[in-house]
Amino acid sequence: MNSPSENSRGEYATRFHRVLDHIDRNLDRSLTLKELARVAGFPPLHFHRIFQAQMGESLNRCIRRKRVERAAALLLRDPDLSVSDIAAAVGFSLPGDFDFAFEEHYGTTPALWRSSDGLEDLDEEAGEMEFAEADPLDSEAFKDPGNKRLATTRVEIREMPEYRVAFLRRHGPYSEEEAEVLEALHRWAGPRGLVKAGTVILVIHHDDPTMTLPEKCRTDACVEIPADYNVDAVEDPARVSEVPGGTFAVMPFRGTLDDIAGAWHAMFSDWLPRSGYQPDDRPGYLRCLGDTGANAGTDVLSCEVCLPVILLQETEQAEDSE
Repeated sequence: MNSPSENSRGEYATRFHRVLDHIDRNLDRSLTLKELARVAGFPPLHFHRIFQAQMGESLNRCIRRKRVERAAALLLRDPDLSVSDIAAAVGFSLPGDFDFAFEEHYGTTPALWRSSDGLEDLDEEAGEMEFAEADPLDSEAFKDPGNKRLATTRVEIREMPEYRVAFLRRHGPYSEEEAEVLEALHRWAGPRGLVKAGTVILVIHHDDPTMTLPEKCRTDACVEIPADYNVDAVEDPARVSEVPGGTFAVMPFRGTLDDIAGAWHAMFSDWLPRSGYQPDDRPGYLRCLGDTGANAGTDVLSCEVCLPVILLQETEQAEDSE
């Protein structure tokens, strides 16, 4: 009889195999994040991060690699098809984009690949080519990722309240903006008496840095405020919002700002597949206390990594298209 952890990992593997099969069947057209998240049964907000953590490559890179590999086979199998026809058949609308992607992957042009009969006559350059690793879903690391578990052994499931917050927002790379926006929040909230021992401070990253340009990524630094506290919309740089509560996976964290990305990755790559949970379509956040974490003037945080989750359920086979 399988353990709950094995059942959970099996369900994650099933979902990702379904996504990979869907990609293979639809390489001739555009594939969107929303569509593939629906096939996987995960919310679009978190799907790309889960995919990269489990598969070892970004969703876009995986799709491009599969297009190029399909094209390489067609170049050798169907000599009557032109290079431009093959490019279109695997989803490249511009031949120049196809040529660039093919050469980046195989180290040669589509025309030379065809004339040299593929890898057999190009094996001297094979060491410089970029090939996919064995299926990570079939690896022992996925089936039993014990070497990663130490970081996530203290994850607990907790019901979090809804927070009414005042927040400051910054746009830019997360590693650069977190310290600056936290210091700005303390400079604004401190003189107003909003930061006390035990005050809840949240850091919310609204965008997936593997999908969004660094300069477009949004970071909110939030401080919990009383129900009767009002912000002057004209004079104050802060704005008021409500952060949804509900069920969260919570992992304690203490380290530098540069280590936060690794903490999130551990949650997605190690804890989730064996947890019996999946992400919910709510924003995750770092939860700090005003007297112990997020101190102005330092890049060391004592906080909790909070990921919104719901129970994992077996999903039905999704339709191929919306």
